[in-house]
Amino acid sequence: MPRKSVKSEASTASPDPAPATKSTPAKATASAKSTPAKSASKKDKDTPAKSTSAKSTPASKKSSSSAGKDKDAAATPASASGSTKQRRQSKPRVSSADKQVQRGTASSSSSSSSSGPRKPLLAGLPPAGRFVAAEVVTLALLVAGRFALATVTSNEMGALRAQPETTTELLLLAGWRAAEVALAWVANLDCIDVALVSFVAHAPSFWLVAMFYGIRPATALGGALVDVAAPAAAFALARPLGSLRFAGPKLYNKDLVSGPYQLLIAVLSTSVYAAVVSLSLRFLLPKVLVLYFQGIPTVEPAYAASFLALLPTAAFFGIAASKFIFAPYVTTGRSKEDDKIRQFDPVQASLRETVWWNFWGYTLRSRIVITRTAIVTVVTAVSTYLACAVAIDGVSCLGAASYAFVWAFATAGTGFALGLVGQE
Repeated sequence: MPRKSVKSEASTASPDPAPATKSTPAKATASAKSTPAKSASKKDKDTPAKSTSAKSTPASKKSSSSAGKDKDAAATPASASGSTKQRRQSKPRVSSADKQVQRGTASSSSSSSSSGPRKPLLAGLPPAGRFVAAEVVTLALLVAGRFALATVTSNEMGALRAQPETTTELLLLAGWRAAEVALAWVANLDCIDVALVSFVAHAPSFWLVAMFYGIRPATALGGALVDVAAPAAAFALARPLGSLRFAGPKLYNKDLVSGPYQLLIAVLSTSVYAAVVSLSLRFLLPKVLVLYFQGIPTVEPAYAASFLALLPTAAFFGIAASKFIFAPYVTTGRSKEDDKIRQFDPVQASLRETVWWNFWGYTLRSRIVITRTAIVTVVTAVSTYLACAVAIDGVSCLGAASYAFVWAFATAGTGFALGLVGQE
């Protein structure tokens, strides 16, 4: 301690200054580093000064403690800097690439947590209320869209009939529209699925009037858009998007719904549509149009049609059908019912179980492709038939059924081809 060194020096000090110079190096350094008050007490050599310096006061304690701290601070600057360097070196260094990865992971996790199906506008209603709302909104948008199209095009589509539809015909068309919405609701379709089905089902009648009845393509396209947008908007308000749209990396067989595979599937579907429609225009439809479509202006496009000429038109139908059928089909994994179906034993099964297995004993994936193909085929057949038989003068029931059969067969053939391609 510094106070003890002062006492020892004061007691052993002699009048001769020579012995003081013979002190040890430790004492010399200590005396050299002492405060000015302590050095003055050594030079004066007075007894009162020695006694005063020997007495410990609070001020001297504070000064001595501060001096000790100064000594420690002065003695260990190198050690402090060394410990600081060690602390800096002990911290793990993160490269810029790792920082970018961490930022990307954090952003992806935040985006994935925030992403998901948004609640529709009518989500607060009960299921029955949302279904009724979808029906009402669909019919209201159809009426408004048809009225707006007629106003813009000077009622060009109305020229297909000499007289407006009767009340029975209007009720028949409205009833079928309501049945379409109900079928889509029971099948648990979302707005995107409804839009795809509506295009495949209602576009053939507009293609007919554009090709053979002189309706402008823009008018026919506007009518098709009205029939697609009305039910799709209603379902967007009443039902959220399906889980397939938000599966992300966890999606089963995700590679099969990527860009290259989707392009190949669209080419396959387009080829099926183009082949079926071109062959029917070559061998079946010209006779049907002449015999059962009375008053049709021309049938020349039927003879001029070819596979390559129909590819642009068939591409729209092929893409829509493949999107509706193929993606849900191949992204469906195995279920527990699939194992039961594979382990079915007809010897031990009852008659009821055997009949059920022969009729519906398919895996979950097979049921999806069969169900969706049946939905889009039936809707296409009925919608095309009603559009031809009711909205166009001079079309007989047989003629409307024959034309609807062509497009329904093309749709069913597309679903069959997609089922063969996507099977495991």
